[in-house]
Amino acid sequence: MKKAMLLTALVALMAGPAMAQPRFELRFGDETPGSFWYHAPSDIQGRIYFLDKRIARMRDDGRIDEHEWVLDRKTLGEIHADYDRIVANQGGLNDDQRAEIWHKLRVVSDRIHWQANWGY
Repeated sequence: MKKAMLLTALVALMAGPAMAQPRFELRFGDETPGSFWYHAPSDIQGRIYFLDKRIARMRDDGRIDEHEWVLDRKTLGEIHADYDRIVANQGGLNDDQRAEIWHKLRVVSDRIHWQANWGY
């Protein structure tokens, strides 16, 4: 009986922090040192800024050309505009809107990662 009560209490203690995590904690794969997402912020605006800086760095060091840079910046700007418009009109994002913005950021990140490593 004591073991069952102790086990129940332990499970409840461990579940508390897990349940308190944000629903949309972003993990785009490997975030270890040297990986694409290492030190990237986990909020939408932070990720937009992170990707913008990453795109500029990739252009500056020659991993992407001017055409790719323009396309990537345009796409990222459209995502940022969508985010700002929704927040301005509704005061925030609902779950579906948040998931769509994250998906768009993932598409951009996958594309620039591919461009940097293999090009068009």
